[in-house]
Amino acid sequence: MAAASGKSTVLVLLDLSSAFDTVDHTIMIERLRDLVGMAGPVLDWFSSYLTGRSFSVSINNIQSDSADLLCGVPQGSVLGPVLFLLYVLPLGHIIRQYSDVFYHLFADDIQIYCSFKSSEPHKLSSLINCLSELKQWLNDNSLQLNSSKTETLIIAPDRQRPRKSSSEPSSGFRTRTHGSAPDLVPARRLGESRGRSGTETGHARRGNQTGDRT
Repeated sequence: MAAASGKSTVLVLLDLSSAFDTVDHTIMIERLRDLVGMAGPVLDWFSSYLTGRSFSVSINNIQSDSADLLCGVPQGSVLGPVLFLLYVLPLGHIIRQYSDVFYHLFADDIQIYCSFKSSEPHKLSSLINCLSELKQWLNDNSLQLNSSKTETLIIAPDRQRPRKSSSEPSSGFRTRTHGSAPDLVPARRLGESRGRSGTETGHARRGNQTGDRT
């Protein structure tokens, strides 16, 4: 692990607001055509699947007129997560431009991170710059980053744990330092939860217990 080799790791857990509901249909079809290479009847099938839907609002038994639904992929469907992954394909290209930054992508669960020694502050700057570019891309593609729920988890050896400084670059997100203040809520990743000591808590423990029985 990076900490065992004397490195610090900064992990950013990006939270998107209603991600599946904000997928722009026009952009989605462009992705399928230009990045995936779909054409002809296959592209027409996906276009038919996404478009032609409508919605209305009902309040106190008063129904609004119907309006065309111009965004969103059907949730609960097999295609929903797949289409979303295709929609955000360009994110990988952006992140790969930063050689010190790595990522994991599971549908709308996006994690980016970098590991560095105390003598390599430029790697942290790369992460900050990458985040800034990602935020702009998300905004340009009708996806809303929820900054209040996006978290930054810092994992570092004791001697390298950061101290608050006005001169340090900031991601603009909530920051949790591994092993610091006792009142910090555990940071959560898809399928696991880790407490201050880096130990498994809650969901992760239950998941592993289930796995042991199978």
